[in-house]
Amino acid sequence: MTTSAAAAAAARKECVKGQECKQAGVAHCEGCLQTFCIRHFNDHRQSLDAELSDLSSDYNNFKTTLDLEAANPFVEIRLQEINQWEMESILTIQKKANDLRETLSHVKDVHIESLSTRFQSLVRQIEDSKGKDDFVEMDIERWRKRLNDLKSNLISPTTIILAQHLSTPLVATMSVDFLWTGNELFDRVLSNDIRIEEEGEVVRALSFFMVANEIRGKNNYAFGCHKIRLRIEHLSKQWAFLGINSARIPLQKNSYEVKSAYGWCSSNYNYVKGKALPKTSGPAIEMEANDSITLIFDCDNRQISMINERTQVRHDLTVNPCYCPFPWQLHVVLRNRQSCIRLLST
Repeated sequence: MTTSAAAAAAARKECVKGQECKQAGVAHCEGCLQTFCIRHFNDHRQSLDAELSDLSSDYNNFKTTLDLEAANPFVEIRLQEINQWEMESILTIQKKANDLRETLSHVKDVHIESLSTRFQSLVRQIEDSKGKDDFVEMDIERWRKRLNDLKSNLISPTTIILAQHLSTPLVATMSVDFLWTGNELFDRVLSNDIRIEEEGEVVRALSFFMVANEIRGKNNYAFGCHKIRLRIEHLSKQWAFLGINSARIPLQKNSYEVKSAYGWCSSNYNYVKGKALPKTSGPAIEMEANDSITLIFDCDNRQISMINERTQVRHDLTVNPCYCPFPWQLHVVLRNRQSCIRLLST
């Protein structure tokens, strides 16, 4: 064998099927990056065709289900719950209104009786002094002052006040939220300084002169325990915030400082109710380029956790729903150009 022939034989790739195939690998698949002989490459393509056919069937089944979604019985159940809340709220308000009417009527009667009693007492004093003819200028002035005092307490808009106790609402408020489930994706950004890429799996900072830009996830979390994995592909100036915010709070600058924000900053700070609390004991909060991070949102126990998979260090925070009401959303903040985060499969 010549040198060139030996080199060609050595460079020739074998079919990926190995021992079951002695043919040369002459066809390369750009998807799985494997090399096949012609026969096994055709088998591979047929296998992919079968998988696509199964997927198309799933798509068609989902389309049929989606067309029926408008009549989903679970919506009717929620409507019945809203109707029940409406009826109970109306009854509660009606009862409170009747109580207030009775109170107003009682207070009016007591007030009028008090005015009448004080007026009769004043009349008797005047008539008694008039009969004895022992009154002087000071008495007249005093009686006039008392009479004016009684006049000022006649029922008027200024003597009856209805106080509204906003801190203790009579009826509990209700809101409607749809809880997205499934794989988490980046969904909203505050400005064009941030770009969402690869159909929501990647978020990248673009601008040289950035404020702290907020990024939100697609999913809403209100029940159960949920895990999100992400990788910090690039972290310019080593600054990022990872955590949660309430879905009810709008996107804004420096969102990690609002009272609904809970999470961790790569500069070794916990954030609780938007306040930066330096980590003074225990392992430091580490977020570096190429680190994979696991976030756990435990809604049932009102707790969130962050685990750095490189260091295996876990950090936990207790969340007060009064400040960060459900549903929660993934909350990321970047503020330096080229910082980039990728969501990973769990």
